[in-house]
Amino acid sequence: MRARIFRNLDGIAIAPTLIALDQKGIIKEFLDRKRLTLSWIVQNTNGNEGYVNVGLRLLSSQGWLEVVGVNGGIEYQMTNSGMAVFKSLSVYHSVLDFLPEALSFSENLKNGFSAQNLEIIEDVLSLKSQGWKLDYYELSDDQKCQIEAHLEGVLIGPFMTGLGMQGYLTKMIGSGTLDESDFQEEFGAILKALFVQMGWLSSQTNQLTGKGIFMLKRAAAYGVTVSYFRTFTWVKDLMYGQANKLWDKELTDPEIHVDRTMNVWGSGGAHGTYFKVIDEIVKDIFNRPIDQQPRGITDMGCGNGAFLEHLFNLIYNETERGKVMDEHHLLVLGSDFNETALEVTRENLTRAEIEHYTMWGDIGDPDRLAADVKKEYGVNLSDMLNVRSFLDHNRIFTPCIGDFYQRQGTSTGSFSFRGRRISNSEVEQNLFEHFRKWMPYVERFGLLVIELHTIPPDVAAENLGKIAITAYDGTHGYTDQYIVEHDVFTRLAAEAGLKVSKAYQALYPNAEMPVVSINLLKS
Repeated sequence: MRARIFRNLDGIAIAPTLIALDQKGIIKEFLDRKRLTLSWIVQNTNGNEGYVNVGLRLLSSQGWLEVVGVNGGIEYQMTNSGMAVFKSLSVYHSVLDFLPEALSFSENLKNGFSAQNLEIIEDVLSLKSQGWKLDYYELSDDQKCQIEAHLEGVLIGPFMTGLGMQGYLTKMIGSGTLDESDFQEEFGAILKALFVQMGWLSSQTNQLTGKGIFMLKRAAAYGVTVSYFRTFTWVKDLMYGQANKLWDKELTDPEIHVDRTMNVWGSGGAHGTYFKVIDEIVKDIFNRPIDQQPRGITDMGCGNGAFLEHLFNLIYNETERGKVMDEHHLLVLGSDFNETALEVTRENLTRAEIEHYTMWGDIGDPDRLAADVKKEYGVNLSDMLNVRSFLDHNRIFTPCIGDFYQRQGTSTGSFSFRGRRISNSEVEQNLFEHFRKWMPYVERFGLLVIELHTIPPDVAAENLGKIAITAYDGTHGYTDQYIVEHDVFTRLAAEAGLKVSKAYQALYPNAEMPVVSINLLKS
C-alpha cells in the first residue's frame, strides 16, 4: 500500500506532463522516430528548453525514455515500455478536465460543489470503476498497474488532502465509519462510492476496512505533491508559453506555485522523523563545555517558527546548556525570505514566551544576513549554530562567478531557471559557490542541514513504488529548484571546504537511494 501511495504521487506529476508533451505532438514523434534530440524538440515546438527537459526526464524516471548523450547534446530514446504506454496515451487525457477541479477541491469541499463540479468528479470516478478502460490496450499487467496508479493519484490526491486538512479523516478514523450526512448530499454519495471502489469501506456496513484505516492515516503523504497542483496545471504554459509564469508577481506577494499551508501540513509527519535525528546532534553540541558551544541557533527559512521553538525547548529541557541558560543566554534567530513567515514566527515564539530575533534573509546572500544581524542585534552569525531544512536547493539561481565550462558535471538532474535550461556543470558550480559564501559563518560550529536529493532516472525506473522521486523531481524541476544527488551535494560541499561529519549523518530511505540526508557540514 505504501508503494501504491508513491506511484499515486508519481502520477500527479506524470499525467499533466504527458498531456502537455502529447498536445504538441512529441509523443507521436517518439512513436514514429524512436529517438529525438532535446534541441529538435525545442526547435519544433518553440518550447522553453529547461521545462521541456524537466518533463522528458520525468518520463525517463518512469522507464519510458532513456537519456543518451550525442555530441555534447541530449537525446532521448523511447523504451519498449514507453512504446506500449505512449500508444495508450488517451487514458491520461481522461483526467484532463479533472485537473482544474482538483485545484479547487478543498474550497468546494467547504463551500459546496456545483452541479458541474460533481459531474466532472463522477465522470472520472466512472472511468476508474471501469479500470480506466485499460483492457482496450496492449499493456502488460505491470504497465496497467503503473498507469492505473498514476490516474488514481490524480483523483484521490485532492480528496485525501482536502478531507485530511479539514479534519474529516480524523473523525472517520475515530469512529471507524463514513457518515455521509457530514457532507453535501450529492458529494457524500460520491465519496462513499470512491471509498468502496478503493476497498477502504464496506458498502454493506459503512465501516472502514483495515486497508481504509491504513490509508486514511497516511493522507498527509499526499500533501506535499498535491500542494504543487497549480504548478502542474500550468505545465503546458511553462513548456511552451510564458516561462516566467510562476514568478510574474511582486516579490512580497504570496507564492502562487505552491499551497504553502498544505505543503507544511503534508511534510509534518516526515519532518518529525528527521527532527528526531537532529535532536541527538543538537543535544550533543549543547552538552559540550560552555566555551565550546554556539551562542545560539539561527534557522534560515524559519517558516512558522515551529522548528526554533522545538529546538529551544530541547536545549532548555535536555542539555547542560539548559541548566545554565540564565548565565549563558541562548540566542534564537529566525530568518526567512517571506515577510509573512517572519510575522508568524514572531507570533508563535512570543506566545511560547521565547525571547528571539527575526530578520529577513536570502539563503543565497549570507553576507547581507550577517551584516544585518550584526547591525541590528550585535550578534555574529559565525557564533551561531546555523540550521536549515530543505532549503539549499530552493535558492534563487544566480549567475556563476567562476568558469563552469571547465567543470565536468556529474549530476543526472534536469534544471531550469525561468525556462532556460541550466547545464549540470553550471548548477554544480553554482552550488559550490553557494557553499563558499557560507563558509565564513559555519567554520566554528558547522552547518546542520536536512536536504532533498534526486537519484538517476534509471535507478528510479528500477525502483518504482519504493520512493516518490518522480513526484519530487516534478515539483522541484518545474519551480526552479535544484535537487542534486547526495554524493554530488557532499562532494561540492567538501570542495568548498565543508566536509561531512560521518558520526552525525543519516540517509533516507537508505544509503543506496539517499533521497533525504541529514548532515553536519564542518570545516
